[in-house]
Amino acid sequence: MTHEVNTSESYILREISRAGGFYGIFGKELIKAVQPCMDRALRCVERSRRIMQELGLDEICRKCDEEEGGSCCGKGIENYYGMSLLLANLMAAVELPKKRYDPGGCFFLVPGGCSLVFRHTICVNYLCRKIYDELGSDSIVKLQEISGHEINAVFELNERILAFLRFRNHGSADL
Repeated sequence: MTHEVNTSESYILREISRAGGFYGIFGKELIKAVQPCMDRALRCVERSRRIMQELGLDEICRKCDEEEGGSCCGKGIENYYGMSLLLANLMAAVELPKKRYDPGGCFFLVPGGCSLVFRHTICVNYLCRKIYDELGSDSIVKLQEISGHEINAVFELNERILAFLRFRNHGSADL
């Protein structure tokens, strides 16, 4: 997986296609195999989103994006996403975009924010200077503690998906 900004969309479109292919083949069986792990990850995501809303991050980020041009969800961030994390999103009934909404934004950035349920660690963990300044250290610590649970749960889900696919693909490294 590449982590450099790629101006072409071929990488992410290929990963979306691969995720869709695996979902079509293994979807129901895979969901059943990882359901407890997926449920835990969904609960952790919900807690993270709730604390972000309670702390006003939604509003801070919205204003920054609309009034200052934002940059944290910029073009190229999607290159951190691989097939397995996209597959996890398909399993959570996320409809992955077919094209980029904002020419300067992440492929998964839509008018209401991120279209993904399960996000990459960099997207969950990143906090800009403005957020640090506006929230203060106590709120930041609280947010990071809760976000850490999301990061761990999504990592575990991602690893279980990969293990399932390796087993079903008879150890094929082409994942």
